[in-house]
Amino acid sequence: MEVLFPVEAEPYLYKKEINTSKYQPIWSLMHSYITTLPKKLRGVIHKEYFDGLRKLELTDKIPTVDYINNKLAKIGWRIVLVNGFLPSYVYVKLQQAQIFPVSCHFRQKHQMNFSPIADFLHDIYGHLPFLFSEEYRTLLRSWYEFANKCTFNVYDEEHYQAADYITRLATDPNVSEDQLSNAFKKLDASRENLNFTPSSFSYFTKFYTWFFEFGVCRCIDGPKTIGAAVITSLDELNNLYTNINKLIDIQQIDYKTDIEYSNKQSKYYQGNFLEAYNALLLAKNKAEII
Repeated sequence: MEVLFPVEAEPYLYKKEINTSKYQPIWSLMHSYITTLPKKLRGVIHKEYFDGLRKLELTDKIPTVDYINNKLAKIGWRIVLVNGFLPSYVYVKLQQAQIFPVSCHFRQKHQMNFSPIADFLHDIYGHLPFLFSEEYRTLLRSWYEFANKCTFNVYDEEHYQAADYITRLATDPNVSEDQLSNAFKKLDASRENLNFTPSSFSYFTKFYTWFFEFGVCRCIDGPKTIGAAVITSLDELNNLYTNINKLIDIQQIDYKTDIEYSNKQSKYYQGNFLEAYNALLLAKNKAEII
């Protein structure tokens, strides 16, 4: 049965065409980076990523939404362009409808090796290849089914506003370092508020971030990242490679500790998909949802 498009997402859709002439250079840089990864770094990325990448058949030209959707149609997913960071409940509703939201924003050239935001490159090159993995989709489905039962509080909204503001600032070529620094301070304050007064959804936000953005899968041939934020950032990928022997079990996620938005991570969590599902159940228990 076809799932209806979630009306909650309508105000956040980006209904224009991507300015390909403006953003083609940064897309080409990302394409070159991904396709020429040195062997040592390819060796810490999950094989499912490269399998999915081949199925997407991305080139050095920015793909259209229709092109991506034709590729994803085989697994029952599609994408929509969104204008910035999404409120948590909207993100969940889209995932539940098997629609992956893709940001219309692009990082700047000087952010190529480390971007503080989830942009078009991060979403297309980081997340979409993994959607072709059945294990990945199964875990993602469990995540959004649990998350859809959650409640939100005022600090979730505060965090959304702060994160969305950073998305817009970070992609503005005229932004000053002071402006960006102050914006990150507001984001940190909103996260501290959520740590002190967590909503049930905040536990699922952290699980998603620690596993789907920065996580490492325990594989027979060694630890392999499935993190979209790791793969699309050369500095982060190098950092993981350096710390590959210092991984923490995924079932030991510290829900009082946040990720680093403006710097490389100081730790990474590891687990196979079954262990990750058990960690998700622990998040469900902490969130006290049925």
